Amino acid sequence: MRAIKLDAVERDRKFEDYIRQEKEAQAERDRKFEEWLKKDKEEREKERKAFERQVNQAIGDSSNKFGTLVENLIAPGAKPLIRQYFKCEPDDFRVRAMKRNGSKKCEVDI
Repeated sequence: MRAIKLDAVERDRKFEDYIRQEKEAQAERDRKFEEWLKKDKEEREKERKAFERQVNQAIGDSSNKFGTLVENLIAPGAKPLIRQYFKCEPDDFRVRAMKRNGSKKCEVDI
């Protein structure tokens, strides 16, 4: 009878050791997973910012090209339109034209 009790006590001790080891292993897996999540989040944020910079650069480049295109298309016909609609003669014809007549000022930004 005493041997049976000792076997039961030994089995309980081994089982408790097993449970403790499993808890420690699970805690380590959880820690590694949290670490991986943090690194993954940081990497995704870095990639998002790099992509955002590229998109902003592309938008800026496109805007500049579009502005130049519009200026090149509209500028040749702008001088007669300025005379007709604003009733002023540009001193100097550029993309930005300005005419001062006393206190009056006529400025057109194309």
